[in-house]
Amino acid sequence: MRQKPDGTTGAAQRYTGMHRLATGMLLLTMAEAIILPGPGRHTRDYAFSGCRWPSARIAYTDDTGRYGRATAAAARHWSFSEAAVQLHAVPAANWTVTMANLGPTQVYGLTRWTCDRGHFVSVISYYNTYYTDGFTFEQRVSLMTHEMGHGLGLSHGWAPEGCPVPIMTPNFSDTWSRCHEAWPQPADIEGINLLYGRPSG
Repeated sequence: MRQKPDGTTGAAQRYTGMHRLATGMLLLTMAEAIILPGPGRHTRDYAFSGCRWPSARIAYTDDTGRYGRATAAAARHWSFSEAAVQLHAVPAANWTVTMANLGPTQVYGLTRWTCDRGHFVSVISYYNTYYTDGFTFEQRVSLMTHEMGHGLGLSHGWAPEGCPVPIMTPNFSDTWSRCHEAWPQPADIEGINLLYGRPSG
């Protein structure tokens, strides 16, 4: 496994996954490309990070304190959608959802991960409380639904002209301010189902 920085930075009103923290920390990514399940294509609407969990039943640890209701709602949005995944909170998991004051970075949320041979080793998803302490409950849910999409293996998609837009659209001004999205949309679900298989039944 080698270290590789993500070369992007947040623009105004962005919450993006693989960003460099202000401390200059480099993020770990997988060492080599993998063949994704299904067609493995990247479209305008969704893209893959190159990592996934070994199964569609995925545990996370909720370390978000007063944001716990929003975190649970975001997990339910993935579990109750047509996506093939089921998220559940446990006391200890390789995926932690937490909150931290990352300062005025113009990044509302952040997800960092390590990957080995196409599988997640560890994931940490953050609310940046510098901004999110001023958010409504539904804005926090929208933000964490997006960050959990990164924790499942999705990268950023593109925003169409109108609404709805995929929850994995990189700009919060599109997903929330313009469209008030807090649920995975068909493109997000299609991407997840290519990674984990379509739900049975």
